[in-house]
Amino acid sequence: MNQKMLSTLRKFLSQIQTEVKIRDWTHQMNSCLAYARQIMKVKEEQFIHRIATIFIVYLIFGWNGFFLGCLFLVYLLLSFIDFSIAINETHCLFYSIVYVALGSIEYFCFNYQFPFYIIYIGKCIFLIWLVFPDQIHDNIIIVHRSICQFVYNYNKQNQEFYNTKAGQSHVEDANSYDQYHNPIDREYDLGRDGAFTGYRISIGQFYKSGDMKAPIQALEMKGFHVENVKSELEFISKLQSNHYQIVWVISSSSIEQTSFIPTLLDFHSKGGAVFLFADNVPYVSHASEFLNKKFGITLLGNYQGNKTLVFNENGYSEAGRFGQHEIFTGIKNLFEGVTICHPVQLKPIRNQSMVTLATATDGQSCITIFDPPHGSSEGRLCLDCGFTKLFINWNSAGTARFIVNASCWLTKAMK
Repeated sequence: MNQKMLSTLRKFLSQIQTEVKIRDWTHQMNSCLAYARQIMKVKEEQFIHRIATIFIVYLIFGWNGFFLGCLFLVYLLLSFIDFSIAINETHCLFYSIVYVALGSIEYFCFNYQFPFYIIYIGKCIFLIWLVFPDQIHDNIIIVHRSICQFVYNYNKQNQEFYNTKAGQSHVEDANSYDQYHNPIDREYDLGRDGAFTGYRISIGQFYKSGDMKAPIQALEMKGFHVENVKSELEFISKLQSNHYQIVWVISSSSIEQTSFIPTLLDFHSKGGAVFLFADNVPYVSHASEFLNKKFGITLLGNYQGNKTLVFNENGYSEAGRFGQHEIFTGIKNLFEGVTICHPVQLKPIRNQSMVTLATATDGQSCITIFDPPHGSSEGRLCLDCGFTKLFINWNSAGTARFIVNASCWLTKAMK
């Protein structure tokens, strides 16, 4: 090991020593204990992620930096106990094989004094491939949830997902307000900008006429990785890939694939969050079929809305009102939609019910949620009954903020 490498290692170890001295280890241990209580519920893929992280550390620091890599790994495991990304096992196995192969070759070359510059070149090429943008999904997830997050949070004890005004609809001290009397700045959104980089959203846009550019850009502002597909087969593949924590389902007039609803139900039952969008009949099929199977709810109606709902703390079921909830953070007035359907409970299912958060001006529910009870493996769910706001009313009262707030809430990210 040359003097330059030793100097670099000493400098980095000094930084870690400083970090150890100032860190609140009581808080860290409490986080570890809280994790231990839930250890039996953690998915197998999360452990695979940790193994992949070990190999990434090796790839960057090499055989001679093994001790430094171990310290780095300990820091990662303390700082990122709650991993929400599921990794494809086949790809992780491939990464592991590559890392082990590179390490073995380098080890033998080092010990037998063979030149191993080619190995260094190979490692550099593989590292570049590993961070290649957007084309290869699993590698980006692994790097981001380990190396990138370490750098981003090096001086932070916890990721802060939510703004200080989270849960407040009525904000009196904002610097400025829009024409609908909602505060303008993004600090009045539920989620912080860039905080949700570990979450992926797949949008199934089966009503194909609308332009999703604005919603996708708004989600990406919060850090979400978003993909928009218009084929049911492709969407089903996304559901089964374990790459996504949240899916949007924008309904059309019919369902083509018989496996669509069973796959979506399975995704939700395993912890996946679902944002359902419907509009006037017949553009309710995907949402209505799912709700019917899950809750015994059918979507009906074609109400010509085009009006604005007003915040009332307990006004969940009052016509033209919405009540207090995190998804309405920073929203005092909210556009209800153009053509609106409403949910009708036809066959109640025990222990499965949705809660109305907003009521359209015709007195019918238009925004409902499902927040699974403690201990349930199911994901959260939100239903909006007027999806044209995504395409032609994005800048109407509170629309953009509500849609993004609801997506942040669906992550169930810890405060």
